[in-house]
Amino acid sequence: MRKNEIVLLKAVKTALEMSQNCLSLFKEKEHAKALSVLEHRSRVIDVILHLNEQQLLTPKELVDEKFNNEFNQLITTLNQKDAEVEALLIEERLVTQNEIAKTRKNKENFKGYNLNDLK
Repeated sequence: MRKNEIVLLKAVKTALEMSQNCLSLFKEKEHAKALSVLEHRSRVIDVILHLNEQQLLTPKELVDEKFNNEFNQLITTLNQKDAEVEALLIEERLVTQNEIAKTRKNKENFKGYNLNDLK
């Protein structure tokens, strides 16, 4: 494998580790830390995309078959982790929306309670 192939695989593995770390943090209800990891992970994904563009410019006969197989497996796993993270984010969004709705309703109910009418 060439140097750029090794760097690309290492970047994908790093993104995969960050995704797993993010999932763990979400399950531990450490949302701020999980979002921070996602932010850093997005930078790693940008690097992967850039490296992959360079890799695509490499003539086909120079690309190692072992690299292609490992890269495809890692990308498939990364996509699965992304789907899990997305599901957790959607779940968290719904919980937050429900909390906001409850708070708003309680505020409206409290407004309707007028202490001046009591005798």
